[in-house]
Amino acid sequence: MKKNDIKRPKILEISNSEVNIETFIRHDIYEMESNELADILMVPLLFTKATDIIEGTPAVFFNPASLNNDFWEMSRAVLNRVGKLIRLGEFINGDLSETIKKYLLKYSINEISNRNSDCKKCLIYDVDNNFHKLTFGNLKNILSCIIKTNADLHVIEKLNTKEKRNNFTAIFTNYIYDRDRYVHGHLFFHYDGKMLPILKVKSQEFLIEFISFEYEVFKDNLLTYNFLNSILNKVQSVLNDK
Repeated sequence: MKKNDIKRPKILEISNSEVNIETFIRHDIYEMESNELADILMVPLLFTKATDIIEGTPAVFFNPASLNNDFWEMSRAVLNRVGKLIRLGEFINGDLSETIKKYLLKYSINEISNRNSDCKKCLIYDVDNNFHKLTFGNLKNILSCIIKTNADLHVIEKLNTKEKRNNFTAIFTNYIYDRDRYVHGHLFFHYDGKMLPILKVKSQEFLIEFISFEYEVFKDNLLTYNFLNSILNKVQSVLNDK
């Protein structure tokens, strides 16, 4: 897996000033045999000034009854996909934390920090006293230092060259960045000829942006999870053998 081959959310040409309406529509799902309530979908919709007329009807008077079963099935699937990526990100965060803990049982943070100037930056995390406060990104930075400076880990096929190690770190950085957008962003279905799933997020400069969330983005995020998970497992395996 290479960083540039992974499909990630793209920034859309929608400005926050163009947003006309943000709303929710409710869809109740009933058991087929008993007709009892089985689920409630609360689906977020976004209309912009450019798309506030749907089939000649102003969006403010949009009738949810005009949406067919294909839309409800699609919206339910998309809502589940975002939730799944968030949960998988939590698993990776947990695996990363356990990997760093195992490593610190064998090597002190002071020894690690003396390896090079980048590793020295790890001292600011004060891991001996504040490990539980470390963010996903903090842990990734520590791991990046470890895999680049510990030759024992270079037996791992996906880490056995400098290029592969840099690729791993870049992929991990992007994965965490996207995961944060899924956690803190707001999913909407934007009417643009059809209901397109998008996320309203804040950029690193705290500006409102809208990003795409196609199925290909979801699929490649799953593959990225597998890639990161497999390497973390191999790192732990090497540590267990030492």
